Amino acid sequence: MIDNLPDGAALLDLGQHLLRDVDTPQRLHQLMALGLGSKFPPLKLDSPRRTNIPQQTLALIGRDSELRDMEILARKFRLITLVGPGGVGKTRVGLEFGREAILRYPDGVWVLELASLTDGQLVAESLATLFGGGIALGRLALDTVVSFLRDKSVLIILDSCEHLLLSVAETAEAILRNCAGVSLICTSREPLAVRGERIYRIPSLSFPTHPDAASAESALRHPAVRLFAERGSAAGTGFTVGKENVAAVCTICKRLDGLPLALEIAASHLRALLAHELADLLEKHLIVLGGASRTALPQQQTLQSVFEWSFNLLVADEQTLLKRLAIFAGGFTLESAQAVATDNTIIHSNVFNMLSSLVDKSLVTLVPVGHQTRYRLLESTRSFALGRLAKEEHESLARRLCSFLISFYAEASAEWLDGSTDNWLQIYAPDLDNLRASLEWAFGANGEIELGLELASHSLRLMLELSLFPEIDRWFQATSAHVREDTPLLVKARLLYATSYVHHAWFGGRDAAQPALEAAALFRASGSTLELAQCLVRAGQALSSPTETRHARLLLEESHMLLPPYGDTKVRATCLLSLGVLSDFEGNFLDGYTLLKESADIFQEIEDNFGMRFVLICLAENRFSLGAANDALMFVQQAIDLAVKHNHRHTLSLARMNLAAYQLILGMTGEARETARESLRDANTLGLSSYIVILVEHLALVAALDGKLDRAARMLGYSDRMRLFHGSVREGTEQKIYERLAPLVASIVPREKLIRLAGEGAAWTEGQAVEHAMAI
Repeated sequence: MIDNLPDGAALLDLGQHLLRDVDTPQRLHQLMALGLGSKFPPLKLDSPRRTNIPQQTLALIGRDSELRDMEILARKFRLITLVGPGGVGKTRVGLEFGREAILRYPDGVWVLELASLTDGQLVAESLATLFGGGIALGRLALDTVVSFLRDKSVLIILDSCEHLLLSVAETAEAILRNCAGVSLICTSREPLAVRGERIYRIPSLSFPTHPDAASAESALRHPAVRLFAERGSAAGTGFTVGKENVAAVCTICKRLDGLPLALEIAASHLRALLAHELADLLEKHLIVLGGASRTALPQQQTLQSVFEWSFNLLVADEQTLLKRLAIFAGGFTLESAQAVATDNTIIHSNVFNMLSSLVDKSLVTLVPVGHQTRYRLLESTRSFALGRLAKEEHESLARRLCSFLISFYAEASAEWLDGSTDNWLQIYAPDLDNLRASLEWAFGANGEIELGLELASHSLRLMLELSLFPEIDRWFQATSAHVREDTPLLVKARLLYATSYVHHAWFGGRDAAQPALEAAALFRASGSTLELAQCLVRAGQALSSPTETRHARLLLEESHMLLPPYGDTKVRATCLLSLGVLSDFEGNFLDGYTLLKESADIFQEIEDNFGMRFVLICLAENRFSLGAANDALMFVQQAIDLAVKHNHRHTLSLARMNLAAYQLILGMTGEARETARESLRDANTLGLSSYIVILVEHLALVAALDGKLDRAARMLGYSDRMRLFHGSVREGTEQKIYERLAPLVASIVPREKLIRLAGEGAAWTEGQAVEHAMAI
């Protein structure tokens, strides 16, 4: 019927009413149009009612906190506007609050749905009709409403106000000014901006941020998961959240931003799809998802219609800006929006006001991060906006974003040298998803390899600080295939330096030395002394081992001589640390301790928590080698505490790996087992292959001490093969564990059997080795 109404006509929803001689509540509508009488004939009701809020057939989930907040606000403010993006559940929260509040309003709680109205003049007329009042000839409808409500105690819920803001604002102001007993709840994607208004933003429902790590029990503590599960069950599928589907369910909730409408629509598809199939579908076709209740308003039938409704309310420039902002995969700052989204149609100076307007209209979310303000589009909004971009415009925006990030992360490399790492990460880590998306674009079918190479050359530092070693392996192995003769010298040098971190060996990873030395030669030729010094440190680390220190010392001492003009930087502190480790390898433990303490002082002064954790680990090794076990345990525990505090799983894995070695050597086998397993979990998650080899050997000794000699022999076979393959040498405590493990196994297992078992272990994949080690 709505689709066939003549222009200027609308249907006013009068709500559900119990009519005389009718068993069930009926929804009634009144035809509204200019020139028609606005007074509806008295209804033949079964009994007097103080509300027209429709009965809800399904429970409201996850909104207890919001309802409590509204209860508090309603005691202080007479106008509360519930603001949020389409589909977040503003209407449902408002109605539930009204239903619970009915006893506090002697004249009732009444809801007026405005979504179907297209003419602002009908707002006041619809209110007059809602309360059964006629509009006298020559009298304004708003005057009639005010006159009727003047002595009433009533709560009015005005639903879906965003397309009639001016008329709703005028109506609300008049009621607040003249009707002391009336309170208003408005739902809108944008505030009314009137005096006395209290804005309350309805958030999305919470969901697990790491789907693969959630159990069914922990996931169901999140309201988004509970809502999806209950609506899926209500669809008659017998759906439940369990071990086999919890990751897919959490992925769905995350992909849909915890939006209740989107979750309900998605849950209806469980009649035809399994959860993992639905998750896969949403990765490709989120915005076409349909299947809402047939009684829902037209603009809420599909996600597409939800966003089209909001999009069509924007002015042309706001529509253009919203589409352009969708190019950001991981949020953005005002600066990045101005750099990427402006041209001759959207000028730089207008972006802030337009961005603020999009925030007000719940299409952009404001996200404070540390001391900076960031913005983001919900993933569902972003998917819709991307669909509105022409291919040429998408490519142009991707190019501009990539160019912006090149400058951004070039600046990051300079800022990193002598500043607080935590502060640095607060500024540069939030753009990680934008970095990833830009690299994908640049090296993709329609990208620009030259831009990708330059961006990658500036991205190593962030990836190292965040322990993104699998991504380091992926991107810097990929870039090596694209470097050409005409690639700029400094870009080529930085990529070679980054390649030295592929497979992430710190000390004794000789395969890292060659690209670091090649990069050093290019930096030397270009006159970039500080970057030359960095490469010399890296090459020195790679060539350091207990059996060979001469070449490493030459490189590290040259770097040490180059660095004083630059002051106390992280490069200088790392050089001192590396010289300290090298002295330990040479047996000069007192010199090593002095160098490590000097390094620690610099790391502490410039607030480099990563460096501080690493130098504490090295100090522990130094003390343990001197027989000061208690000092070693103290230093390594400090490193663990720092790693836990800063959620740095790489150094946490390293520190626990070394602690497990100390515990084994000190005879604390039970503690060593648990420590090594904890370290192995993190190493496996982060893809730290060199750590996995060491930890498999640690746990092989635990297995041997437990009498599981066959398994220990296989695990030793695996570690021997991997060390031979990578050319790595056992250091300090690793050698002590090996010297205890190998004879123990060989003394009990017959030689021929030992050879066979070691061969079986040598054939394991890394995943198989981890599985066997974790079973110890």
